[in-house]
Parts: sequence; C-alpha cells; structure tokens
Amino acid sequence: MSSKSTTSNSSNDPSASHSQQNNNLKRKRTLELEMEQTNLEMKLSKDKQNLLKEEINKNENLAVEKEEYKKRSELNSEELTQLKKDHVEVVNELNKLKGDYQNSSKTMLNEKNELAKKLEKINKENTKLREEKNLNLKELENYRNACQLPTDEKAVLLRQNNQLSLELQRANSELTKCRNELALNLKLRYVSIENRINEISNYLTCCVNKCINLNLSDGTCNKGQSFIRIQDNGIVNYYSVEDKAVKLWI
Repeated sequence: MSSKSTTSNSSNDPSASHSQQNNNLKRKRTLELEMEQTNLEMKLSKDKQNLLKEEINKNENLAVEKEEYKKRSELNSEELTQLKKDHVEVVNELNKLKGDYQNSSKTMLNEKNELAKKLEKINKENTKLREEKNLNLKELENYRNACQLPTDEKAVLLRQNNQLSLELQRANSELTKCRNELALNLKLRYVSIENRINEISNYLTCCVNKCINLNLSDGTCNKGQSFIRIQDNGIVNYYSVEDKAVKLWI
C-alpha cells in the first residue's frame, strides 16, 4: 500500500520524472560513448590485424625473396668461380699471346732488318746499273755522233783505206819477189834415189840424233846441217846449208 503510494507519487511528481529522463539520457550517452569507443577499439584492432597480416605477408615475401636471392647468390657464386677460372685461363692465354707476339715481333724485326739490308744492296746495285746505263747511253750517243760524219769525210777515209790496201798489195808483191829471189840463191842438193818418201828410215840417217827422220812433214837438223820440206804428193826437197862435207842419206 505504501509502495503503490510512492510510485504513484513519483509518477505524479514532475521533477522526479525529469531527473529520471536525464539519467536515462546520460546512461544512453555513456553507452553510446562506450559503443563508439568499442567500435574504435575494434577498428584499431582490425587495422592492427590487417597491418600484422601485411607484415606477415611482407615477411613471407621477404623470406621467399631471401631464398631466391640465396639461390641466385649460390648461382652467382658458382658463376663467379667459373668466371675466375675463365679469367685465369684468359690471363694465361693473354700471357702466351704476349710471349708469342714478342717472339714474332723479334722475328719480324730481324726479317725487317734483313730485308732492309737486301733493299740497300739492291738500291746500290740499281744505282751502279743506272750509272753504267747512263755511261753506255753516253758512249752510244758518242758512237752515233761519230757515225754521223759528213759525207766528204767518209769519202776521204774510204780513199785513204783504198790507198792503204794498194800499198799493202804492193808490199806483198815485193815480199813475194824477194822470197823468190832468195829461193833462187839457195843451193839445192838432190839425192840419187827416187825423190819420193816411202818410209822413214831408221838406219840411213844423217846422224845418231835422227832429228829429221821423224814421221813429220818437215824437220830441221839440230846442228844446222840441213833440213827438209815435203811438197805435194809426198815429194821431198832436201836442202843443204853449205857444201863443206859429204852429207849422209837423210
């Protein structure tokens, strides 16, 4: 009875009703704030979860990339090792080529020097030949000039040549005449046997020297006693230098 009376009194009291409304509004506002706070926290939590997922994904991607990088590094390491080996081989090959080039350069230098010497020798020979050629050309020019004498001078030389030929013929005639006269003045002695050679005697000799009893067409005594001249067809003439003693058979 008393509670009903109180409720009835409070519902009927305007101030009490207004206070109740205020309290409800405050509570509602508080709940709304708490709801907003909760939503905000949930959003923050969700954002954190998303960020965490992104980080996880990034880490997973980084792990994959790291693994791939590791593989690439291993491949690069192998390639680097191979490249080092190739580099060593290339260096060795370059050193070999350098040595070959130096040897080849020395050989080529020696050949060049030898060719230079030969070229110098050839140049000297060419110079000498050129000088000889110029000299020959000069002599040829002189000869041509000499051959191009005037006609009158050639005629004079021709007459002189003919005159000398006539004088030579006269001299030969005089010499022949003198020889004939000298032959007539010589004393001849003929042997009593047939004046023809059949054999060379080894026992009817002039003396023991047998100097004119050889198988020759003529002969002369070493002591100046006599000599022979065999003519055509085997006819022999015996000549005595002088008639101081009787001559033996020749």
